[in-house]
Amino acid sequence: EALGDIGPAAAQNTGVIQALRLALRDAESAVRLQAAKALERMGEVVARHQREALPQWVAELLEQTEAGAIQAPEMLPIMLSALQAADSEKRLQAIASLPHLEGLTTLHDLLPVLVVHALYDDDDEVREQAVEMLGQMKTAMIKQPMAISALTNALREADNEIRRRALAILAEIGAAAEHPAVFPALQNVLRDPEAALRFRAVGVLARMGEAVIHNINMFQALLNTLRDEDSGVRAKAVEALGELSEAAARSPQVLDALVAALEDVDGGVRYGAARALAL
Repeated sequence: EALGDIGPAAAQNTGVIQALRLALRDAESAVRLQAAKALERMGEVVARHQREALPQWVAELLEQTEAGAIQAPEMLPIMLSALQAADSEKRLQAIASLPHLEGLTTLHDLLPVLVVHALYDDDDEVREQAVEMLGQMKTAMIKQPMAISALTNALREADNEIRRRALAILAEIGAAAEHPAVFPALQNVLRDPEAALRFRAVGVLARMGEAVIHNINMFQALLNTLRDEDSGVRAKAVEALGELSEAAARSPQVLDALVAALEDVDGGVRYGAARALAL
């Protein structure tokens, strides 16, 4: 993180770039993620280094695409083939190459197809990387129904890190995440033993606004989180209720819930309830 904060200055140091490039292949996914973020924050100088660090087959594919030798319809089977390779390392390479393809307008509509395919991979690491790549894509692409459906499926993963990232993406796109399968999946997360995941699920609901109000089951699930055993989750629920539309926020159900929250044992929850009632 420190190297990423230094930014372009660090990008001038070839030793730093080389170390971060090696970190992109670290056995720990968290290390690879932070290395990628550091490289991203370093700007265009690093982008060139990243391009040079791509596997040869990816680099050649990019060159052919940019030259017009390969068109979008031809790219899809090539990338799908790479994502179906027996070697998980090649599948990871294929996913890592997708951000480099995003700038090519002919491939714009195909990228979610490829990422969604990777989200169903048998390998945990491949699926985690696929969720991360989906989060890096442009908002318009993430809002596609099949991408949201894939994110919903990711909420059922056993890996908490994959679910955490999927929730973060759904919160980022807010109301656009409305999909028939999203609410049931979020209700399941609200019953998860991991408080951090329940907290993030409430955050998604807060960003979805009117869609939550119009879904009786989901609205009730949000109210129920005011009785969550974790004070952080309860505080987030109070905050979410305060962000609802004025009409919903003044409904008897919400007002009663907020008034009850004024007597919560946690000061942060009481403060949030008072603040929500003052809005």
